[in-house]
Amino acid sequence: MKSHLKKQGTTRAVCLRSQKRPSADVVKLVRNVSGLKPSDLSTEQICAAHLATLCEAAEKEIQDSNGLGRFVNYVELPDVLIDDIIPKHFLHQEGELSPDAKQRINDVNQKYSKGRDTNKAWKEDSKNKEETAWKEMKDAAAEYMLPVYERMEAIRTGR
Repeated sequence: MKSHLKKQGTTRAVCLRSQKRPSADVVKLVRNVSGLKPSDLSTEQICAAHLATLCEAAEKEIQDSNGLGRFVNYVELPDVLIDDIIPKHFLHQEGELSPDAKQRINDVNQKYSKGRDTNKAWKEDSKNKEETAWKEMKDAAAEYMLPVYERMEAIRTGR
């Protein structure tokens, strides 16, 4: 969420584009979670609701996929790609990837994937985002996003 709402008070974020005309999914989620209308929500709440509906769509697709899809937690990257997703899910092989293939994946993982500068080095920023998130953001994430995150994690881990 912090990637969308970079600073408190912003009104220009991807998650806010449909704030005035929210999707039916957002309207339904907001009603079910809080009993409110989207127009009654704060910027943080509408962003969290929007992102939660994206996660719910992914959750539905995983449930309907007959085992063809997988959830991957960000903290597992890139190891889960090397050890599981690429060899078993995409290549349908039991053995490990070659050392050369592993190295290429790790090399690609060192580059920042968003934006126009493909030579920009990637750096971990999750801790900084967590530390700089403000109370209203954390509360909105807990209210709207945490339930679907927990369901996704349960599916991912087989709990």
